[in-house]
Amino acid sequence: MEWKRSRPIQVALIIGAILIVSVWELGIVPAMEKGKTYTGDIVDLSKHRKWWKGFKKPMSSSGYRYYNYTWVIACDNGDEIEVEIPHFKWKKGEAGLPVKKVKGQRYPVVDTQAAEAQRHDSKKALDMVFGK
Repeated sequence: MEWKRSRPIQVALIIGAILIVSVWELGIVPAMEKGKTYTGDIVDLSKHRKWWKGFKKPMSSSGYRYYNYTWVIACDNGDEIEVEIPHFKWKKGEAGLPVKKVKGQRYPVVDTQAAEAQRHDSKKALDMVFGK
């Protein structure tokens, strides 16, 4: 009889824990990342397979969506941080390239003249397409 009485409490605790973790991962962590600023150099690039993806055909394609991509950045202040970034930004980085993280942006960007010119050109093209 005790088990039947405590079941709604257990379900409520599980749902509460899921909500807390979801709010933390989807709301608070990205907001904290947007507030950080740093500059430094890329030390290492790595990709780690997501354990929950690709179980149907584990040895098939190495699609980009099956991995977590990270840069290890040596900051100018002496700290070394590991940043998880999307694939389209990860593939533009190389060890030794300077990067910067600006307040208000979630991910760091490569800080070279060529990368800045490319970002400016793509922004200009998007402004032309969407009429800004």
